[in-house]
Amino acid sequence: MTWNCSWSLRNGGRNGEHAQHIASLQRLPNAVFLGTKPVFELPAYMQHLDVCLLPYRLTGYTKFIYPMKLHEYLASGRPVVGTPIRTLADFGHVVRLATTVPEWEAAIEDALGAAANSPEQIAQRQDVARAFDWNRLAEQVSTVLRERVSSATV
Repeated sequence: MTWNCSWSLRNGGRNGEHAQHIASLQRLPNAVFLGTKPVFELPAYMQHLDVCLLPYRLTGYTKFIYPMKLHEYLASGRPVVGTPIRTLADFGHVVRLATTVPEWEAAIEDALGAAANSPEQIAQRQDVARAFDWNRLAEQVSTVLRERVSSATV
């Protein structure tokens, strides 16, 4: 398995508190640090991932975040493993949640298995992603606004 790793300076990246951990990952033969990429190039990288990870620290900051890449991960059909932040808990039926190192190891191992990569599981993840498609969400908002404006003017 190849790991594609990226790290944000805001989250303690190369020069922050996690520098020694990042340096040890960079020495692994199966860890690849690609550097910063333009956002429009990122979807092309997902086809090379075996498991999509959302490894957040449980902090006051992450209590209120919504990882937009979740829907891109689900749209790829790949298994997703993440930290049980509040927003990911809502997707527990399609995202495996892990807190401890043994939980992460088990979740990643399971995500690499045949059951997690069955056509049914892939379709379930992609169905959830479709429900959060920007065009679909914009259409829903537009419909509600049209209904409210037309009923207010009658």
